[in-house]
Amino acid sequence: FPVTICATWYTNKLGFGIGERPHNVLYCDWENDANITGWQKECLLKGSPELNFCDIPYLRCSRPLVDCVDQILKHIEENKTDVIIIDSLGMAVGDDLNLTKPAFNFYAALRSLPVTPILIAHTSKDITNKRKTVYGNAYYENEAREVWEITKDQHPGDNELTISLFHRHILRL
Repeated sequence: FPVTICATWYTNKLGFGIGERPHNVLYCDWENDANITGWQKECLLKGSPELNFCDIPYLRCSRPLVDCVDQILKHIEENKTDVIIIDSLGMAVGDDLNLTKPAFNFYAALRSLPVTPILIAHTSKDITNKRKTVYGNAYYENEAREVWEITKDQHPGDNELTISLFHRHILRL
């Protein structure tokens, strides 16, 4: 899913209010590795020939965002990055997601990056809640400008899946 989001952002296929030009995206990955992400990208390009070639610089991250801002800034400058994907929020925070201080520290580090961020986060597993929310402290959702939920539908044995986006939250200023 993250590679789909990167490619969609790059090509502006969803009509986000970002203009018609492609954006330089840096994919910061705390969960997978370059091989898995490369395979996902190949699958996406096979299934979406209109995307042609979509170069997405990849950065494997192993420390919390607050500890690797300098490394990420170097990549942003080298690639003239203006959009950054953080996959995934929990690993990028690197602390108890239910506490407030790690949320504040994470967003302070994120705001120090001169880019538009897209955060990928897991949702809560609370089955009593009627709608999914970002897992952890409420600040992870409250500090976000927009929250989109991605759901998938795939039948066992199928080599295709349907992805749906639901707009769940927008920060009103």
